[in-house]
Amino acid sequence: MGSTSPYSCLAGAFRARIGQIPVGDSLVVVARDPAAREDLPSLARLLGNRVVSVETQDDGHLEMTVERRR
Repeated sequence: MGSTSPYSCLAGAFRARIGQIPVGDSLVVVARDPAAREDLPSLARLLGNRVVSVETQDDGHLEMTVERRR
């Protein structure tokens, strides 16, 4: 049995959730893993979506708004 990486979990959850919203709508993703600042925007673009904003909050968590494009 192999272990699942945090990126795999994040990527799977993002794909599932973005697929549930209508094209043109936005999804706000909240993440506490510092690596998400690099990983999530790349994944969103790779899947054909538009990153609207990426902000680090005062408590250190990341909030990223993504518009579903396809």
